[in-house]
Amino acid sequence: MTECTNPTMKDRLPELLPESDDARASVEVRAHVAACASCQDDLAVLERVHALAWTEVDAVRIAGAIPAYRPASRWRRVAASGQWRAAAVVLVAVGLAVGYGRSDRGAPVDTVLARGAAESRPVLSIGDNLADLSDADLRELAAELGELEAVTSAEPEAIAVPAVGRDGAGSGGSA
Repeated sequence: MTECTNPTMKDRLPELLPESDDARASVEVRAHVAACASCQDDLAVLERVHALAWTEVDAVRIAGAIPAYRPASRWRRVAASGQWRAAAVVLVAVGLAVGYGRSDRGAPVDTVLARGAAESRPVLSIGDNLADLSDADLRELAAELGELEAVTSAEPEAIAVPAVGRDGAGSGGSA
């Protein structure tokens, strides 16, 4: 097959597509295409591509296939927050530090709780002795855990944690 020798006419082939408004120019181009087999083939390719490019899109059907917006539950938002994760890491670290620094590691939970009550300060006890708790104690513990706030407050609270040595005595003076 021979190539078209008139590059100007080849460049004007898009004028014959349906959206073209230049009727006068398309008369010249039509006359050339009628006599040129190469331009006839090129025009056929242009018309196929044009038909594919201008296919109707059913936007209503596409929009209908998208599921309705459902806001995330409060628990999911809290669990995904970085503050919650940071608070959990700090709580575990403090619990491990307190548990590691205690001198009464092997003492039963009753002794630890009684001594904590005598000192009149909250005691965090993490250890292997939770198996010794009764069902009532476990229910009470679960209820207390349920009352904890999982979301940090807007205003940070200042806290003071006394340093405790391995012997259980404070290292910063009297409390």
